Amino acid sequence: MARIMVVDDEPVIIDTIGMLIRRMGHSPITARKGEQAITTFRKERPHVMILDLGLPDISGLDVLKRIREFHADTPIVILTGDNTEDLERQARTLGVSDFVLKGSNLGPLKEIIERLVKTA
Repeated sequence: MARIMVVDDEPVIIDTIGMLIRRMGHSPITARKGEQAITTFRKERPHVMILDLGLPDISGLDVLKRIREFHADTPIVILTGDNTEDLERQARTLGVSDFVLKGSNLGPLKEIIERLVKTA
């Protein structure tokens, strides 16, 4: 069973993805703010992280940068409602594994999680 962290400020997103993770037989870990995500990540060391770029306290890119400072290998999937080339380029430079647009069906996210858990 893998620990998969979901970071998003929208409760419905956390609940929906958390349910998917449980159905897959894994354990969800959640955070709704960037600073909370960093603290929880350090404590829990998840196998995979799903990270929203639009958080209320600090940006998802800042969370990504800070996590990469102390743990460069964890697969991180960016979850975003804004798919801009600039954000994607910045995130890819920091080593994200994949991107998923909010509002899309969960099939692609499930496949991504399955693939990343195997390699984590």
